[in-house]
Amino acid sequence: ELLYPGSVTTVDCATVSAKFAADVQPIISTRCAISGCHDISASGGVILQTHSQISARKDRVYTRAVLEKSMPASGALPPAEIAKLTCWIDSAAPNN
Repeated sequence: ELLYPGSVTTVDCATVSAKFAADVQPIISTRCAISGCHDISASGGVILQTHSQISARKDRVYTRAVLEKSMPASGALPPAEIAKLTCWIDSAAPNN
């Protein structure tokens, strides 16, 4: 069940920059792959530092950060960052 039903909005990916290196990795690095969360010392075992680690978990990232807005633990991402994640994942999570 969604934490905030009806909060998923349509994103026009033609207008959103969603490159892994420039857009997605900085979000993950500053919001997710931090001490005590998804860095090398990840308590839950989910490390999100490289493209392969992140793309392998893209469905879970989408569910938790975009749909449920239950991650990051510090609070939901801003709409612009949610749009970048959404468009990157929708484009098959390329390493670009």
